Formats: sequence, structure tokens, C-alpha cells
Amino acid sequence: MARTARSTTAAWYYARRRALAHADPKLGLAGTHTFRAADSGFDVGDAFPNRARAITVAVKVKRTASTARGIIIEFGNGTTGMALWIAGNNEDIVACAGDVGAGGVTSTASNVLQTDGQTASVVFSVIPGSGEFRLWVNGKLRDRDAAATTPLPNGWAADSAGGIGEVSGTASDRIPAGDKITLVGAAMISPVTVYDGQRPRHFNAGVSSVVSILGAILTESGDFLTTEVGDHLIAE
Repeated sequence: MARTARSTTAAWYYARRRALAHADPKLGLAGTHTFRAADSGFDVGDAFPNRARAITVAVKVKRTASTARGIIIEFGNGTTGMALWIAGNNEDIVACAGDVGAGGVTSTASNVLQTDGQTASVVFSVIPGSGEFRLWVNGKLRDRDAAATTPLPNGWAADSAGGIGEVSGTASDRIPAGDKITLVGAAMISPVTVYDGQRPRHFNAGVSSVVSILGAILTESGDFLTTEVGDHLIAE
């Protein structure tokens, strides 16, 4: 009996250690996918079989020239897709998810890349069930929006090729044609980390209690996302 008890305790301990090893200490979420530019062309449906549940994405980008523009990530196709990009001819970072029509949403972080060499730590999160979307840059909530039609009728993206730093397949038509290009004048200085089935705990007080979110251990303090120990979500 003693050996069985010790074995059970050891199994629990090592299972717990493995779980903690996969937790991102900065975001407090359990990262499920990591992508780099070399991973472009992967199948979104294979990587994310259930695109009707919440998702959070994080990446850090650096502006290297006044020509900064183009795709940081794009998942899905022209009709139903999720994307993050730098808008040409200004200093905005824009994200979108869902359908091109009312069953989708686009959010903009304005004037966040004003000079060459400026770095932006970007996090965005969407709950397809409620259509709600949040976009943070350098820890600060920059935009919140919601789709007019909910739940998102086809989830946050269709099954298509995923692009990292470029278009692979057909990117969402929510992206202006001039911005549907390989990222130029900027560089991703971290991998793209995806938190499938997760969003910050207090993403929005109005979210229905029936929305099931896994592994969400972040809190919201004013406009800033914070970890349990009070650090900004993406503070250095």
C-alpha cells in the first residue's frame, strides 16, 4: 500500500512538473503552438481542429524602416480568416478574425510604431462564441471590439494554409490589398506563440458564463493585463 501511495504521489508530481514546464512564465497561459517564418504553409485545420473556441496570440515585432508594412501572421482564407499586420503608410498594427462580413471583427492599435527601431509586443485574443476581440500592445489595451453577428458563424478562421511573415494561400479580405504582402521594413523578433482555447481570465466582465476557457490565469487591471504577481503581461 505504501509503495502504491508513493507511486501515485510521484506520478502526480511529475505530471505537475511537465504541465508547469509548458506554461509561459510571462503570459501565465499554457502555450500550445509556436511558429516561425520557416513554418509558413502549415495547415490551419490540422493545427487547430476546433476554431470555434477562444484563442490568444502573442508576438514581438520591431520596425526597421519607414516602409514598415505587411503580414505578421495570417490563418485561414479570404472569406474567413485571422490575421495580424502592419498597416502601410502609418504606425498602426491591425488584427482581425472571423468572416469578412458581420460575422467577423477588426481591431486597430493606432500609432504604436512611430519610429524606426521601435518594438511592439503584441497580444490579441478572440472569443468566437461572443464575437469579442481585444488587442494589446506593450501590455496596454489598445482596442476592443465585437462582431455584429455572434457567435462567429465559421469560427476565427477557415481551414487553409497559415502564413508567418507572409501570405500563404489566400489571406482575409479584411486586410487591405496593399498590406497583403510579405513583411517589409519590420522584423519578428520573437516566435509567434499561440494559446489555443485560452484568453485572459477577465477578458470582459460581460462574457457569458457558459463560455469554456482553458488554462486562463491572467487578470486585468485597468487597461493593463497583469500576471498573478502583478507584472504587465508583456513587460520586460
